Amino acid sequence: MPDTKPAWKRAGSIGWFGFRGSTVAAVLAVGAVTVVAAGMARADDAAAIDDLNKQALDAFDGLNFDQAKSLLEQALTKGDLGGLDHDPAYARAHLYMGMLSIAGFQQRDDAIEHFKTALKITPDIAAPAGLFNPEVQAAFDEAKQQVEAEKAAERKAVKPRRPVRPVAKAPAKAEPKEEGDQSFFISLGLGTGAGIGRGKLDTNTDVAQNGTGDNSWSGGLASSRLGHITLGAGYLLSPELMLSLEGRLQIITGTTPVTGSAKCPTSCSPPSTAIAVMAKATYYLSPGQLRPFVQGGIGAGAIREVVKLTVTPSPSDPTQATHCGSSGTEPTCVDTVTGGPLLLAAGGGVAYGLGAVDLLASLTANVGVPNFMLNVDLTLGVGMRL
Repeated sequence: MPDTKPAWKRAGSIGWFGFRGSTVAAVLAVGAVTVVAAGMARADDAAAIDDLNKQALDAFDGLNFDQAKSLLEQALTKGDLGGLDHDPAYARAHLYMGMLSIAGFQQRDDAIEHFKTALKITPDIAAPAGLFNPEVQAAFDEAKQQVEAEKAAERKAVKPRRPVRPVAKAPAKAEPKEEGDQSFFISLGLGTGAGIGRGKLDTNTDVAQNGTGDNSWSGGLASSRLGHITLGAGYLLSPELMLSLEGRLQIITGTTPVTGSAKCPTSCSPPSTAIAVMAKATYYLSPGQLRPFVQGGIGAGAIREVVKLTVTPSPSDPTQATHCGSSGTEPTCVDTVTGGPLLLAAGGGVAYGLGAVDLLASLTANVGVPNFMLNVDLTLGVGMRL
């Protein structure tokens, strides 16, 4: 189809594309010239480095070591500034500087570093025949070995490692437990105690105190005589923490019977025992043969204290009955009061280890509610880890 655009439009389009084409060509031409110029400059710099290398060798032959060093330093500087740090001419400058470092200045370590740099740029570089003496050649050979070793290490680091196939191990033999690692623990203890209690008397329900009938103990210091026996069984969750269940049997002595009262027309004796069971947690504060510990617990049962009452019969009573003792006329009654049935415990002590056996000493405060009693037990015992 013939172009129906006006002539000026056709001419403008052609002119625009012609302008763009000429611009691209100009840019390409400039780039080519720049590349060629850069290449020529690099070639000139490499030639200049080789010329400095030749001058340095001439100075070296004339035993002018300082001048040779100055010329080689110029060559290396020219290579660094001109971006020729991978050019063979630059490598030769390092090769000759290595030779000069040993032969002219006895700097063997510096020489090896120059040789290594030359070998990394040109691996097959070698000095002209007869240029190296045996000392210089030995340093060059050492540098070559170091470069090869470094390359081998790099290849090994990059190479993927083959996954290691797990080796089946024989089941480990159970090792004997060390002291303190055993799981179970049993203990037996003997002790006594005292404290403060108050409340209803256990036996004398109609005793005459101060001439009036009274069946309560107003409170005060009392003992839990004769003593108590404890039996415990625990489990060591760790060498520091043990959970245990402990039974406490109290043996009561020294009380007097009640005789001829309304409740006991013949004779009644106060309780001779008290039983309690406690769940406890014991924490050992330090390892070793002597181990202090703290413990706390909660339980149920009874703790009794022995109380002494001075009885004054009513003056109007012709029998002067006190109901105390076998005769019913003794002026003193010895009865018991009971704390509990809910019991709380807190205390501490020490354990002295003799192999799997522990010697134990503890001081424990027992609180009974709602029948209040505070009784402190001193207990000596022995325990064994199983």
